[in-house]
Amino acid sequence: MAKAKKKTVTLEMSVNASFSLKVPKASQAVFEKDLKRGEICINAQIRHGHQIDFMEIYPDHFSEGGLKVGKFSDETCQIEISGKVLREIDPNFFDNLVPALTKAGSLPLVLADISSSEDPFYKDGDDSAVVDCGTVRLV
Repeated sequence: MAKAKKKTVTLEMSVNASFSLKVPKASQAVFEKDLKRGEICINAQIRHGHQIDFMEIYPDHFSEGGLKVGKFSDETCQIEISGKVLREIDPNFFDNLVPALTKAGSLPLVLADISSSEDPFYKDGDDSAVVDCGTVRLV
C-alpha cells in the first residue's frame, strides 16, 4: 500500500528585527487604518540555494510577540518584529522547501517589505533592501 502524503507540515519562524520603514504621507492614513484592523502584511522570503519561497505573515499569525509600529516622523516609522510564528503549509506546494529544511535544520528568513491594502513599503524606502529577520524550521 502506498504511503499517504502529509496534508500539511508546520513551520516555526523565529523573528527579531528593528528597522525604519518609509511610508509616504499620502499613504499613512490607510497604513494606520490597516494596522488597527490587523491587515498589515509582512512579506518575508525563505532563501535556500537558488530558490526563494515567499511567506506572508499577518499580526494574528504570531503565537508569541508581534509587530510594533512606532509613530510617524515625517515619512518614516520604526518597526519592531519579534516572537514566533507557526504556519501550516502544504508540502506539495512548497516541494523544495520542506526537503531543504529537513536537510539544513533551519533556514534564514528575510523581510522584503510590509504592505497594507494600498502599497508595499520598504526599509528606508529602498525597494531592493531586505532585512535579516530570523530563521525558519520544521516543527
